[in-house]
Amino acid sequence: MTNAGNAADYIELFNPSAQPFSLLGMSLSVNSAEPGQYAFPAGAIIPANGYMVIWCDGLRPVSSIEGAYNTGRSLNGESGGAYLFNALAS
Repeated sequence: MTNAGNAADYIELFNPSAQPFSLLGMSLSVNSAEPGQYAFPAGAIIPANGYMVIWCDGLRPVSSIEGAYNTGRSLNGESGGAYLFNALAS
């Protein structure tokens, strides 16, 4: 997939519930297990039975704009990982 013309990695979250799921207070980190690296903004909600894409594009700035979430960091293709933290861990 491309993000504003860049070939970039992304993370896709899925909500299998019949209810929307709020990410308020949750955070995501890329390549290291550090809570708070990317904090989801107020209003970040995964729709019922829906998906959310979060870009991991180190060539673009961090974005908390709905539909264009970007961590501002690239995934390490050799040994990278993504870590999702609940509100209590951040």
